[in-house]
Formats: sequence, structure tokens, C-alpha cells
Amino acid sequence: MIDLSSTLFFKGTFSVQALKDDTDLLWDLVLKIRRWMTSKWRRQNETIPERMPLWTSWKLGSHFSSENELVHFKSDYHCGLDGMEFWACKIIETEALSDGCAPREWTTEIGFQQRGAASAQISIVISYSDRPGFIGPCRPAPRATLPRLLRMFCQDSNLYCFVGNRFPFTLHPVHLAPGAFPEFWKLVSDEDREIPLIYISPSVDEETGAPVNLLDPSRLAELLGPNALVYYADDPEFSQEMRLMCPHPDCACYAGQVRVYASHPHMGKAADAFRHRLIGVRSLRSDPEEVYTMLRRALAQDVHFYESMFRMENCREMNFRTQMQKRQREYRAELENELLESAVEKEQELHRQLEQLDTERFEWEQCKEELQDRIDELTNSLHRAEALADSYREAAALSAARKAALDKIRLVGKYPSEPRQIVDYFLGHFGDRLAFTERGLASLDSCTASAEVLWDALYQMVTTLFDLYEDDTVVLVGQEFNRCSNLRLARCEGTMTRRNANLMRNYRDTYDGRDIDIQAHIKTAETRPGSSKFLRIYFSYEPDLHKIIVGSCGEHLENHTSQKIH
Repeated sequence: MIDLSSTLFFKGTFSVQALKDDTDLLWDLVLKIRRWMTSKWRRQNETIPERMPLWTSWKLGSHFSSENELVHFKSDYHCGLDGMEFWACKIIETEALSDGCAPREWTTEIGFQQRGAASAQISIVISYSDRPGFIGPCRPAPRATLPRLLRMFCQDSNLYCFVGNRFPFTLHPVHLAPGAFPEFWKLVSDEDREIPLIYISPSVDEETGAPVNLLDPSRLAELLGPNALVYYADDPEFSQEMRLMCPHPDCACYAGQVRVYASHPHMGKAADAFRHRLIGVRSLRSDPEEVYTMLRRALAQDVHFYESMFRMENCREMNFRTQMQKRQREYRAELENELLESAVEKEQELHRQLEQLDTERFEWEQCKEELQDRIDELTNSLHRAEALADSYREAAALSAARKAALDKIRLVGKYPSEPRQIVDYFLGHFGDRLAFTERGLASLDSCTASAEVLWDALYQMVTTLFDLYEDDTVVLVGQEFNRCSNLRLARCEGTMTRRNANLMRNYRDTYDGRDIDIQAHIKTAETRPGSSKFLRIYFSYEPDLHKIIVGSCGEHLENHTSQKIH
């Protein structure tokens, strides 16, 4: 679970292929982490245990700490039925207090997914945070660097490291000489390319007239690591080749410009050119450091082109599923043996087994919901990072209705603080988008959410959620809302709840003489009822009325899980 106040420092993934048949890739990774951590903390007079049995145990899932507990190591391990290994670890490092500044904590998460007998995918996520509540100054943001662990893999002659569609993983840029444009353009326009490609074109020095690059290719390759391929040319003849031979001039790059060619391009489509960001000479000359920072943030921190990063939560879920499958196989074997006995014994044993399976299923559903909450919290952290990058674009793209809604809120002299007051305010200002049933208004009496939490939830419903429902181009409203919100939208209740007719009566309501279904609900990440951060709002969107109608606001309606707990 990631602290939502942490700052993402680096994120990346790459693949490795062993060049020797007897290579244990997971053990190789563990040894590299051991060498990385021990040498790093030896310079700070902190002892990291180096005993091989301890690290062997860590490879199979365990935890231990350094001598003064400044560094904590945790790991989880899973071995599939096919022998494929999956492993993830979390390393938490605390920098000692110095100069009166807040102590800084670094969290490194590394995931290992075996893909074949001698290949695997490795992911790494590094974040940091300053101690919350510390009274005193904080240290400045750390200088952007590449984790030494990645260098160790690049320099290992016994491994072939690659990214995307088997592009070699290197920390050096690729030089393009005149005559290389056709092959370069094949890479640029390859629709199967899974990793961004950055091209730095040559410019002319204003004083000497010699060709120069306005960005240092080597430095950029070092900053981005496995997250992008860096190509550059330093001969004006290559730019001339691009001018004459480029089949899509709107995707060309020359005269000192820099272009980021996005993954999975579609050069035949006119709109695709806007995906391939062009950085002009003026920006490169006026503030090149800002360009380095922008590219590091977009391609090595706020990375969107990876579908998933393997973490300890994923490994634990795989272990849990394996245990459940093993238990089910054991139950099935016992049941088959009992079927050979008398009819009476068979019926009794079958009944007992079904009850056990039902109990196991309930426990699995509880664990699944807890895992989903963990995923939600991780997603919220990612949303916050995305919001920093997208805030200016979103402000410019506000629809007229949402801007008007925002203006209404800004004009309020005094914000209401009680649940009923807050709801009355939103009904008064957004009555064309929001309505409450009588039952929904009555539920406010037991709402324990703070004014800030309730206010934020209702505001997101009358703006973001309403706009998604009204947008005919949006197919999966829940998915889009969860992507751009710190709240989570659930479309309906679980299967076991929907099978129970008595429970489903809780999710029926009436509004203006019509029956409505209020299974859909939004919820905060807090799972403890009674907390000021706990909130569940059950509603129905009625397309013919163009309204969101709330049937319950505050508590969690009774479902199969809560019924079991009672």
C-alpha cells in the first residue's frame, strides 16, 4: 500500500533473457539487490546483513531489517503449477535526520514475473515522502537519477536486457548517420512498437556554425532508462533526408527540434500526428532544463503506457488463489471418496462440504474486497499524479455547464456544514442534474461523513459523473469515472447479494411515481463505518429525466457480506 502523500521518483519495466541455461534469474535479481543495498548503506555506516541463508529465505518470501532498522526488506513469492516464478519486494529506507530537516523515507518496489524457462519481466517503482507533521523545513526535491540496480542489469554480460518489442535495453542513445533514415522510419512507424521513441535533430551553433544538439542525448538516455528509446543525429544531411523522404511531413522533425514518437503509432491517420509531441527550438534554447524535467516526469515517473506493474499485492493474491484451488481440490477428492459409501453418509458428507465451500467463498469475497480496496488506494495515488500533469489541460477543457457550476460554488458566501444543508445547497443550485428521494433525504440523519467528504462527493457527481452519463461517446462510465476521480464507482452489488430477493429490496426506491434501482453507488476508500471519511451514495441515473437520483447517502446498505458479519 502506497502512502498517498508520497512523490513518485521513478517507474519502469524491462525484460531479461539469460544467456546461460543454468541461470536462476530470480536469484540473480536478489543478489543484485543485495549488492546494491549493502554498498549503498555501507557508505552511511549502516550494516545490511549479508548472510546468504537470510537472502535465500528472502527470495522465498520473508522480511528482515538492517542493524539499526533504517532499512526494512519485505517480499512475497509465488510458484505456479507450470513452475513459473513470481516475486515482489518492498524496500523501505529512512534517511537519518540532518540539518533540522524532516526525515525522508524512500520506498522501492520491485516485481519479477517469469515469462519462460530463461526469461522474465522486471518492474521497479521508487517513491519518497517526508515525515508528515514534522515542524521544520523539508529537503529539496532529489536530483533525477537512474537506480543503480538498472545499471547493474545493463552491465551484466550474462544477460540480454530488452524493452518493448525486444529493443535492447541500453543507457546510451543511438546515433543516426546519413543514409539511415529509411531504417529509422521503420521503427518510428511500426504500429507494434510498445515503447516511446525520442528523436533529437541537429541544429546549428549560432556562434561557430557547427552542428549541435540542443539536448544532450546521453543525459536524456540516462534520465529515462528503459522507458524510452533515444535517437539523435548530428549531421544536417540526415535532416535533409527527413525533409525529402518522410512520407508524413506532419510527423517530421528537423532544425534542432525534438520529437517524442508515442507507442503504437498510426501514421496513416491525420489525427495521429498530435500524439507525437514536438518540442520547438525556442523552448529548447530558453529553458532546456525544463524540457529534461518534463520528459523525465512524463516518461519515467507518470508512465501511462504500461498496463500493469507487478507488486507484492499481486503476488499475495496469486498465493491466495492457489491456496483456494488446492482446498477445492482436496474437498473434491474427499467428496469422491465419500460417494463410495452408503447413500445416507454420502448425503450428509455432501451437505457438510457444501457448507464449507460456502464459508470459503464468503472468506474469499471478503479478501477480494480488501484487495480491491488496496488497488483503489494505489489507483488514487496514480490519479493524484495524473491530476498534476492534466490540471491545466482540464481547466481549459471545462464544458460550459461545469464552468457555470464552478462559478456558482465560488459565489457562495458561507458554505453549509451539515449534511442536510449541503444537500439542500446542491439541490438548489443543481436541481437540473440532481434529485433525492424521500428515503434518500431521510438517510442524511445517519450520515457520519465530514462536510468536506460529502461536499466533494456531491460536486463530483453533478459535474464529472453527470457529464460522463450525458456523453454518448463514453461506453464504460464506471471505468472512466474511476480513472479521473479519487472516489470509486461500483455499477452494482455482488452476485450473492443479487441472488437474495430480501436483500435486493434495499436497492429499490421510488421517485416521482416511478420505480428506480439504486444498486449503483460511489464510495470513498475508507472502509470503517462511522469514520468521518466513510461515505456510500446509492443512486440511479435516469436518462429520460437527465438526472442522477439519490436513494441513500451515508451508510453502507446491507448486502451479502454485511449479512454474514451480523
